[in-house]
Amino acid sequence: MLVEVLKFRPSDRVLDLGCGWGRHLAELQRRGHTELVGVDVQGGFLEPLEGVELLERDAAELGFATDFDAVYCAFNALFSDADTAPQVLRAVSEALKPEGRFLLDTTNRERLARADSPARSWRGGGELPWLLEEARFDLLTGAQSIFQRRIFGDGHSEERTLTRYHYTLPELIRLFNAAGLTVTEVFGDWQLGSYTAVSPRTMLITRKEAL
Repeated sequence: MLVEVLKFRPSDRVLDLGCGWGRHLAELQRRGHTELVGVDVQGGFLEPLEGVELLERDAAELGFATDFDAVYCAFNALFSDADTAPQVLRAVSEALKPEGRFLLDTTNRERLARADSPARSWRGGGELPWLLEEARFDLLTGAQSIFQRRIFGDGHSEERTLTRYHYTLPELIRLFNAAGLTVTEVFGDWQLGSYTAVSPRTMLITRKEAL
């Protein structure tokens, strides 16, 4: 779906922001894309992928300059601190070529506000490790604490705790505009359904302004 939504071309240079262990990069590589880079702030979760450049780096300090045709942050929460959202989005904008595309897919804050806390989930299996996740959301601050345990086929496990901040859709649009990123489409799920207060996701497709 990433390919279809962001209209990737095989020659595009693509950045996965918050790539974790690289499940999206592996799928793009399987589809024949070769210009792939992954960034995650927690290097311990980076899994080597042949032919893919993986970097341990904070999203607010990417250090790229007009390098990428497309950037995405999928099934993730980009903002780890309440005050760094403008800096993160400026770094993304700087990393994109003019007319480059950026997709942010994150949990819908409006739905989080209505959900039970803590929320627990399992996912994975097959070739992927199992992931146990427990998330607690603070309605007053917009902060979400996420505990993750990744369990591998040989029985060993890895754990980490993340803090993520969530914004309303109008707040996100203002933040994107301030960074020179124009929101072109908004969806509420990966089936490209309309965004509502109870949609599972907040998915924004944006484009960097031309020079």
